[in-house]
Amino acid sequence: MKLNIDRFILSLIIVLLLSGFATSVLAQSVEKDNNSGSSINFNSDRVYSSYDSVKETYFDQSLLDLSPYWIFFVLDSDQKRTLLLKINDFSVPDGKKNLFKQTLMRLWHQHPVIVEESEDRVEISLDRDYQSEIPVQDQLTLQEIWDAFSPPSILETTDTMVRWGSRPHSYIIVIACRHNNVGCEDIAGPASNDPDDPEWYNMAPGPIWTIFHTYMDGYVLDLLQGLRYPPGVIPNPSIPYGIAPINVGIHALKAKNAYRHNEIDQAFQSLGHASHYLTDVGNPLHTSAALFSNPVLGVGNIGFVHNYYEIFVSDHWQDYSKYIEQTTERKRVNNPSLSTIKLAEYSHAHSHELIYRVFLDTLMNKPRENDQRIHQITKECLIETTKYTNGLVDYVIRDGVASFTITASADTGGMIVPSGIIPVKFGESKTFSIQSNSGYHIDTLLVDGESVTSRETYTFTDIDKSHVIHATFTKDAPASSSEWIWSRDGWTGWDHEVTWSECEVCSEYGPLLVGDHGEHGGDVNLRDGHIIASVGRVFSDTKGDGWNTMIFEGLLSASDRPGRRWMNITINDRQLFMANALESPPGDGEPFQIRLNFPTSKNLNIRISHGQEGAYGPRFMMQYYRITLSNDNSVKAGEPRDIIHPQDPYERVNITVSDTTQSGG
Repeated sequence: MKLNIDRFILSLIIVLLLSGFATSVLAQSVEKDNNSGSSINFNSDRVYSSYDSVKETYFDQSLLDLSPYWIFFVLDSDQKRTLLLKINDFSVPDGKKNLFKQTLMRLWHQHPVIVEESEDRVEISLDRDYQSEIPVQDQLTLQEIWDAFSPPSILETTDTMVRWGSRPHSYIIVIACRHNNVGCEDIAGPASNDPDDPEWYNMAPGPIWTIFHTYMDGYVLDLLQGLRYPPGVIPNPSIPYGIAPINVGIHALKAKNAYRHNEIDQAFQSLGHASHYLTDVGNPLHTSAALFSNPVLGVGNIGFVHNYYEIFVSDHWQDYSKYIEQTTERKRVNNPSLSTIKLAEYSHAHSHELIYRVFLDTLMNKPRENDQRIHQITKECLIETTKYTNGLVDYVIRDGVASFTITASADTGGMIVPSGIIPVKFGESKTFSIQSNSGYHIDTLLVDGESVTSRETYTFTDIDKSHVIHATFTKDAPASSSEWIWSRDGWTGWDHEVTWSECEVCSEYGPLLVGDHGEHGGDVNLRDGHIIASVGRVFSDTKGDGWNTMIFEGLLSASDRPGRRWMNITINDRQLFMANALESPPGDGEPFQIRLNFPTSKNLNIRISHGQEGAYGPRFMMQYYRITLSNDNSVKAGEPRDIIHPQDPYERVNITVSDTTQSGG
């Protein structure tokens, strides 16, 4: 075993020595090539120097598919010489430097390019007579050259990710809010710098975080463009990477729905989130594979280009911001996701030229401020991004806040304020005041056709549909009236109510007039529940000294369970009478007269109720004949009286009504 290990070590040493010798020879050969130019013609007319041109530069897809580092193949003679000289300064062993030079020179010879120039455009493509694939090993070497070239100071201080920087994000949406004349900037602006991404991946390691962040915020159109499949199987695909369009669609729809429902703050918060993802894809380097590195997959790491460019934009933001302010045009956004894809396609069309320009500025130590094409690309992309952001704001607010109407009306005898057709917005509240004229009082209040308890005000809250409210009024009883006769006065001014439990088919009966009396109660078909019916009215003595005595004449309908058939009377919210049908009054289906005494008052709120526990039906009602009110000076406080409570009619309890006397008449 030891012998085999020794042989392995000896073989490894020999290989390394031979590799060193070969590298030395290769270095001399490359140096000779650099000095004499005998191995490559740097002055070939196939190469065009477009650095100082203001024309748009277009790169043919065959060139982009050649290598993730296609940019090495479009250099002119001076740029190639500069790159070879810079390799001498790389922080790699001399043998590696020579390998870099030899690989570049060989590949330049094997893959020449053709430049075609028109009036306003320069197109660079591979010479079809020399087209062939680059081996994976050479791709890896090109990656090493690129990584060695990347300025470490930038890579160490600036993370490579999808962003314009905070200023474009917030500034574009703020200006778009102003262009649309909607005050959303105070909420949408800050929200645009805080995308609603999942929190879990913020804890992931740097490279993984970058992949997920780009997936959430980006839309890289050519990530898998250079994927190498076996020849003749399937063509190279163009598969987008990233869900920025989906995120824009989700948050824009949230914003639109919230705005529709009058949830303005939530609408503008979601609008800011949507604008973040939309603005991101307006940056050309956010729609190209500039953020990834995998030579086998055909993707190159041009991270330093991305960082240099964003720093450049930030440093010159004062110049670029004016284009945003001046762009009031808006794209019509009907599908926010589709609009995001269109913006991504627009910016992607500029991505390769922008990478080319920024790289050449770095390679040739030229100030990017002087590169008119970088300025033009940045200007055009910011303007296009602003147009789509203007359209995004319009999409959210276009349909406005949902609005409804409340139709308010009143019959003779009073008014409802406000009245007519009242417009209201979703989620709002609206209060109506019901006012009766002199000599009238509120009779009924109908809301959407249903009767509600009469009141002087009614409020609709959290409005989500249109409503109708209608009030009716009735004349007051004659002043100081001391007698109410149903056959003469009817039910004017009386409110009425019926409730029940465990009912299969139940309804209110009356109030109505039958011959010489009024009737009110309920038609029920209960298993074993209860029914309660009540009527009430306010009597006022405006000319006299008030009343302290009432006589009520009526009849409680008979029951097969008289012990559970009951009635009570309250005056001014104080219960003065309570008994069941086994007592007299009221008796079981017999006419009765009940006399009640109470403290003197000019205003009496009289309520008469009756009910049945274990109400099998079919009808429980009371007949109402007459109420007589008087002021009896002989009335004194009475003794406690036994009464029956409806919740357990068989249980007698003792109550005292202060300053009153209850008695049957």
